[in-house]
Amino acid sequence: MILHHVFTIAGAVSSCAAASAGTSREGFSGELKSYVREEDGSLILKLAGGLSILIFCLEWVVLTLAFFLKYYAHVDGGF
Repeated sequence: MILHHVFTIAGAVSSCAAASAGTSREGFSGELKSYVREEDGSLILKLAGGLSILIFCLEWVVLTLAFFLKYYAHVDGGF
C-alpha cells in the first residue's frame, strides 16, 4: 500500500515536471487573460506549492505514525 502511494506521488510529480519543462513562466502568464496581476499570481502559485508540500509531508507523518502504531500493537499481541 505504501509502495503504491510512493509510485502515485512520483508519477504525479514527474508528469507535472514534464508538463512544465516546455513552458516558461513569462510566456505562459503573458497569454493568460486574467484579472490577477503577475506578482499576485506568482504569490498564489508559491502559496499553492507550499500548501501541496505541507500536505505531502503531513501524509507521510500520518503514514509513519500509522505504521508504528500498527507495529507496536502487533508486538504487544493486540492484532
